[in-house]
Amino acid sequence: MLDDPEVPSPQLVGRNKRSNKSGRANSVFSAGVMTLATLAVFFSVGPFNDQLIRSSNGGFDQVQQYLTIFLWSATGIMSILGPLSRRAGKIPVGLSAFYAYSALSGAWAEKVEDGLLKGAILLVVAVMVYLSTFSLDLKKMMKCVKIATLILCALSWPIAILMPSIGTSGSYYHTGAWEGIFNSKQALGISGAFLAFASMNDFIDRSARQKFSRLLSNLLASVFGITTCVMSESRGAAAIVIVAIFMAYIGKNLANIRKVFVTIPLLTLIAASAMIAYIAGTGHNGFYIIGQEITLTQRTLIWSHAIHHWLDQPLLGFGLNGFWTVDKFNSEFLGQYGWFIANFHSGYVAVLTEVGIIGYVLFFLMTFFLCIRLLSGLSYNKYDEYSKFVLVVGVVIIYTLNLTETFFLRSTNFLNCFLLFIIFKAYGSSEPVLSPKV
Repeated sequence: MLDDPEVPSPQLVGRNKRSNKSGRANSVFSAGVMTLATLAVFFSVGPFNDQLIRSSNGGFDQVQQYLTIFLWSATGIMSILGPLSRRAGKIPVGLSAFYAYSALSGAWAEKVEDGLLKGAILLVVAVMVYLSTFSLDLKKMMKCVKIATLILCALSWPIAILMPSIGTSGSYYHTGAWEGIFNSKQALGISGAFLAFASMNDFIDRSARQKFSRLLSNLLASVFGITTCVMSESRGAAAIVIVAIFMAYIGKNLANIRKVFVTIPLLTLIAASAMIAYIAGTGHNGFYIIGQEITLTQRTLIWSHAIHHWLDQPLLGFGLNGFWTVDKFNSEFLGQYGWFIANFHSGYVAVLTEVGIIGYVLFFLMTFFLCIRLLSGLSYNKYDEYSKFVLVVGVVIIYTLNLTETFFLRSTNFLNCFLLFIIFKAYGSSEPVLSPKV
């Protein structure tokens, strides 16, 4: 007579059911956090085109900022209240000092209320990005970036092609450059650059076995992102992404070379400081090479204007959000050149002008300690291969882009938030843990 099949005990059945329910709850929670983070990226890359989307008060820019604050806050709060969390990483002292001082600097801006409000938003968003690292690892965050930028680029192509009067630039220097869904070509270029970054990252990821279809989709997404950069005439962004990823890929096989790459942010800061010192010392509006004036499509005119005024109060600067709110400076620039844009077009000039030498020294220390931390992490193998790749390439891209664009201290801008995220991850642990059940 055959034995009866073993019947699982009621206790085992109950545990399995609870385990399945817990697994489903964790999956739903993870999907919810990632959705919020994806939306935060989507709305924070750059202002949308006013001709496409308008609010009751005109442009949609302010609405995007409010949405970004809400979405990062929701992401951060869900991350600490949900069933899954990660070990809290250290909050870097250098970053904390720089951001706290920058927020405080709004107190001596010409429009104090606006400066302090921006400072408060800067700190709130920074805290919420930190909290989001409790449930989002680098792979999940990069997936959010990839989805958001893919949608932004996909929406921008038909607008630029079918509605060129709306989707392309009409400015003198950039006539015909694609802007797509955005108000500027730079924002579309950033979308394309980070789509390429995230997709190439997945394409060369050795830690995951990928089917041919996935490899092909990542390759095509990378090409799509780079093509978007080129069509927006953000060739610099495309070149930076390609070179940075190439360097990181080479660094996978040559550990010592990768350690050299980590110093690029500090070297970039030193190079930017040298350019600022040249303009401040010579009084020139550009760089002279073999008798030719180099203005980088008139960016150096803006740098010169800001630096020459910064010399009037170099120690403290004009406070957060305190330079372009001075009407005298704006009208002076407009009268001299016949055009005006409230953008430093250099993150380094922005930091120096707004928070002065004190803030710039804190920024330098933050960057120095970040490079030391990354070098230490690489030397002692504190990060997995995927994290090494994202941390090194991400920091290099953002610091290099800030040579000619402004993203540092832009409280709700995607690149500022992404830099904060990877800095927190550089100082944190990559080991996931389950939060205790109550």
